[in-house]
Amino acid sequence: MLEQEDREASEAYWAWEAAAPPPEEPIEVTSMSYARQTSAVTRRRRFFVTANCYMGLGPTITEKGDLVCVLYGCPVPMVLWRVDSGYLLVGECFVLGLMDGEALAADHKGVKAMFKIL
Repeated sequence: MLEQEDREASEAYWAWEAAAPPPEEPIEVTSMSYARQTSAVTRRRRFFVTANCYMGLGPTITEKGDLVCVLYGCPVPMVLWRVDSGYLLVGECFVLGLMDGEALAADHKGVKAMFKIL
């Protein structure tokens, strides 16, 4: 299932790329600028993989067993910690495949639940 979705997404991207007009001026990308940009994006972030094989970047204090949730009204997924009588909000995260409303799509088999955030 994921492989089919990946292939379709890749084909759609390359079709879009082929149809896009070339930039007016070439963009110079050097390994140093790439390294700086990558460092800026991943600073104070931890890579993780969910139980459903989604890859993401979350706060550095993200731990195994944390909950990744898409909360109604939030523009990005959130990491939550389970505590005695509810959940503690750890912070926002990026999860490939759960951004831009993808998690709320009708065919997504996510669990809908209420959370008491402390």
